Amino acid sequence: MLYSRRPVFVCGVIDMKKSYFSNLAQVSLSAVFAVSLLSCGGGGSSSNSSATGNNTTNTTSTTTYELVWSDEFDSTTPAVPTAPSPKSWNMETGYGTNGWGNNEMQNYTNSLSNVYVQNGELVISAQCPSGVCGSRDGTITSARLNTKNKVTAKYGKVQARIKVPSGQGMWPAFWMLGGNIDNDGWPKSGEIDIMEMHFNSSNTYTTHAAAHWFDDNLAVPAHTYTTSSKVYPVPITNDYHIFEVEWDDARILGKIDGIIYYIQPIDPVSMSEFLNEFYILLNVAVGGNLGGTPITTTWPQNMHVDYVRVYQKAAVSKKGIYSETTDAATQNYIRIINSDEWGGNSVVANAASTAVAPVDGTKVLAANYTLAPLAGGASKGWNGMVFQLKRDDWSNYNQLVFSLDASGMAGFSDVEVKVEDTRGGAFAKSVRLAAYAPVVSGNWKTYAIPLADLAGVDFTDAFYLGFYGPVNATANLLAGTLYFDNIHLNKAVCTAAGSVALNAAAYPANSTFANVTVSDLCNANKPAVALIDNGSNTLGLGMVLDSAGTGAATVNFGVTDLATNTLAVVSGDTLTVNYTDSASATSTASAAITAATTGLIGDINNDGYVYVYANNQAIQDLVWGAQPAGDYLIDPWGSGATITDPFVDTDFGRVLSIAPGAGWGAAPLHSVVTFMSMTPGITANYTSLNFKVKNLPAGSIDIMLSSAGVPELRLTHSLATVGTAIPGTTGWFDVSIPLNLYPDRASYFDIAFIVPGGSFLLTDVNFQ
Repeated sequence: MLYSRRPVFVCGVIDMKKSYFSNLAQVSLSAVFAVSLLSCGGGGSSSNSSATGNNTTNTTSTTTYELVWSDEFDSTTPAVPTAPSPKSWNMETGYGTNGWGNNEMQNYTNSLSNVYVQNGELVISAQCPSGVCGSRDGTITSARLNTKNKVTAKYGKVQARIKVPSGQGMWPAFWMLGGNIDNDGWPKSGEIDIMEMHFNSSNTYTTHAAAHWFDDNLAVPAHTYTTSSKVYPVPITNDYHIFEVEWDDARILGKIDGIIYYIQPIDPVSMSEFLNEFYILLNVAVGGNLGGTPITTTWPQNMHVDYVRVYQKAAVSKKGIYSETTDAATQNYIRIINSDEWGGNSVVANAASTAVAPVDGTKVLAANYTLAPLAGGASKGWNGMVFQLKRDDWSNYNQLVFSLDASGMAGFSDVEVKVEDTRGGAFAKSVRLAAYAPVVSGNWKTYAIPLADLAGVDFTDAFYLGFYGPVNATANLLAGTLYFDNIHLNKAVCTAAGSVALNAAAYPANSTFANVTVSDLCNANKPAVALIDNGSNTLGLGMVLDSAGTGAATVNFGVTDLATNTLAVVSGDTLTVNYTDSASATSTASAAITAATTGLIGDINNDGYVYVYANNQAIQDLVWGAQPAGDYLIDPWGSGATITDPFVDTDFGRVLSIAPGAGWGAAPLHSVVTFMSMTPGITANYTSLNFKVKNLPAGSIDIMLSSAGVPELRLTHSLATVGTAIPGTTGWFDVSIPLNLYPDRASYFDIAFIVPGGSFLLTDVNFQ
């Protein structure tokens, strides 16, 4: 293990024990004393002072929470030891790099002797059966579980009732890691330690809480952490205690039995790690930098977990944006932006107008839209009124509701309603108001827009709500006054049924993966888990549903390894996937595992796929007639498009970037990339064309197949039909297009990807 030799000062004490971590897959559990202190207050005999200058307090939060997930570790056969549910838990195994980065001694296993559910609780058992206990030599075993890619939390309260093990060398922990660890590594992913007891640096009377992050704002950017401990007059190991973290975008609170003993404010600039989703871990380490050597320990040592629960702030039924009488009626915006700030015509808003009778309260918002002419009489072409929100969390609501009075705008027919998150305009989504039927009362029309219709916005971080471009029945831009009132969010009762689907009805036995898609509108913006079974093993596939209630996950095919979402499949198996929706109704999908495909033209590694272009060049197959192995021939096909190969993407590395050109004439300009001069008829050997794509301007792409002597066939394919959003990426989609849509494919040897009106990214183009 590598150690930081930079001393850590704690009220005059220098601590040299803090470790740091260099392997992305193994994460340090260590949490000792603070890197920097605001102050060091004196504590009583039963409590150490907080590392952030906050003493232990009995103050409790008045926030109301609702339970969104739990594992109560109940079983249909309570007296019989069973494995933890794969729906929720992954098992991490082995010694880790240099003892999981901390010089730990144990070997983590998934054996029922080390981890099991029995009599209504989870037991993690650290064992040294021989009594002769060495470091990483197989004599000491234990277990480590996590909910990565299955259950995540962003803010709220994460809680467990635990009885921790006792004895020298024990290092039990209940903690969380940032879900982006695979991309950013530790500590940039962030770490929240809800409970640690490490017997080398403290004792059985003391529990610790901590937070770790990477501070880019330091003179020398570095791993940074703070911690605090709570000391009891009797051993904590004697009984069960409730350990929890309460967390939002402003602070982290660590608690034991309802007592706050750790407070860490969150600076959104230097501590952005804590504004992301985290997953949960439970483990018992032995020895290492903080556990100490288990010389006098009596074996086995067990950690008993009664339950693990995740809560979110309970939403009121309505939330005001501009409202006087709606629940939570606080004006939840920073300011109203006039579109002339952004180059449009002026729209002056009066938020205290009494020009018309209000729907609620005593005032309305009057927005005066103008069309100021430019030189020569032309107009600027657009106008809009925009609420700049307080980085608002809309994820607990499913409707945007407002009342509109258009009596001050002659000829009014429609207006665009647009919502953006903090990522900017590329992620904005909008609807036209004319698509919705209002409830009419006099001049007022009240609209309820489903947030699912604005899918793609990060509703945990809503930033702009705009009303743009009022028009008449012939789509001409208008000037005049629109009156708005009682703009709010609503949590309407949802009755939509959930469903689950596989991306194919059958998979050859040498396929490498399958995609699972869940649709559950009533669970929008929440975690979801689908259970997939190969007849021998069951795997839980976790995902976070988007604002339309849609999510996707991938199951890999290979040697069964639940920690990497991998299942073994052989010809004759049936793959079954189940999903239980928010109304407790279960839907099922299945697919047959068929004989392995062999002898496909161009399939070098005989995996059933032929890669025309891959971000991993090692799997790119030879599919070209006269081209050298590994080569490909791409062309803008006379469109004038600019093709950048490779373009470096943060999610997938090597991809193609295609920008529009003017070679095909008038607007819209076209972005075109063509894979040319393939072996004639090669597409007849496959059932689907697959690829990954990003930034399609209209949410669709045209695929054209062509060859000599056969008419070209160009079809438009919508992402809503053929695409699946790839979890954890910045807007990428997996696309699979059935090739039977192209009847003359036995003759084709060119395939063109055509996108009118904007640039796009493309990679992993393959046939299956």
